[in-house]
Amino acid sequence: MIDLIREVQAISHLGLTYSKSEYDEERDQQWQQISEQMLNLITNEPVKLVSRYFSRSKEYIAPKVNIWAVVFNEKNEILFVKEKEDGYWSLPGGLGGYWCNASCSGLQPALISDS
Repeated sequence: MIDLIREVQAISHLGLTYSKSEYDEERDQQWQQISEQMLNLITNEPVKLVSRYFSRSKEYIAPKVNIWAVVFNEKNEILFVKEKEDGYWSLPGGLGGYWCNASCSGLQPALISDS
């Protein structure tokens, strides 16, 4: 059932991303709401909560890879960066752009240069 809900959600998402007609957009919004209500029925979680499970960004749905690194200096201190979005501190990293796709492995050795 979850797979069917994901499929309906993906179809509605792509429709909302690429539709040029207000009628198509309205239909795809309805499909989006139906998939959220279906997920609500099987999880007993509020629709507002389960709707967070699905992406709202208008882009083609594809696997995305986040890459993070632990970087030490000669004093064994760890490098942290301040996130622009929320101001919290985290390890350096983020969404792997054009240079990395879903086949990248976190186990691959990384070349670190101090220059």
